[in-house]
Amino acid sequence: MTPSTSGGAAKLGYRVANGLLFYLNWFICLEGVISGRPFLGVISSVVILCIHFFIVKQRLQDFILVATLIFFGLLVDTTLMNNGVLQFASPNKFFVSLAPIWVLSLHAIFGTTINHSLAYLDRHWLMSAIFGAGGGGFSYFVGEKVGAVEFLLPTYESVAVIALVWMIYFPLIFRYRDWLEEKL
Repeated sequence: MTPSTSGGAAKLGYRVANGLLFYLNWFICLEGVISGRPFLGVISSVVILCIHFFIVKQRLQDFILVATLIFFGLLVDTTLMNNGVLQFASPNKFFVSLAPIWVLSLHAIFGTTINHSLAYLDRHWLMSAIFGAGGGGFSYFVGEKVGAVEFLLPTYESVAVIALVWMIYFPLIFRYRDWLEEKL
């Protein structure tokens, strides 16, 4: 559960850097999509993942978290797409009914935050549910406002559905993280 750099200041420094890298990547992904270059977000994600895995010591657990959140991100966003809640800009060209790769790259970088910048939410189920609902709903809302996502329902309905999904999903991520820590 603790960040894997040594020393208290270094742990705090990496937690802050990890959160900033997540938001930088989020911005690059959205900017890439709205400028017609969705590959920029994927490249940014790969670079950030390389930096992350170079720095951290708990590589196996973080790798499993990243891989798992890519998979569950694919399930969540594909389910939202296929149930008429939203549609992504720059859709997946080969598998049009699946979430695009730039979205999955966001989930990958999100996976790096669970043990680091978001670690304070572990075992705080209510706080993580509130954070998930607010952060999830707001992220998609901003994505819709800049043209990276299109809501297929009225805005308030789409945001409500997304917030509900993330209110449940986000605490489950921490539950999974705890289970994973016990198994490793």
